[in-house]
Amino acid sequence: MIGKETQCDETIYDLHWGKNLISYIGPNGVSVEDAIPEEFDDFIISIQGASEAAISIEGAGWVGSLDEVYKNSGYWLHLNQAIDFYWICGDDDVAGRNSQEKN
Repeated sequence: MIGKETQCDETIYDLHWGKNLISYIGPNGVSVEDAIPEEFDDFIISIQGASEAAISIEGAGWVGSLDEVYKNSGYWLHLNQAIDFYWICGDDDVAGRNSQEKN
């Protein structure tokens, strides 16, 4: 199978309620917390990879064995409602979220 590489900052996933299988297309080794935009924290129940998972717990953030996401790997996002989802893609986006949390 041959796929066409997509640009992370141009990709929006139209996800439905329940579980959705999508690929991560940002840089390798980004933490789950840094890869998922904060605006989706209330809608994503969990994220599952190959033999690892993390669940969003209010006040504690992402908890579980899935710490980082990797380019071209598939992840199941379990949602409590339909959303138009995107990943945080670049180092600038990740740095921006981290600096907002420190303020």
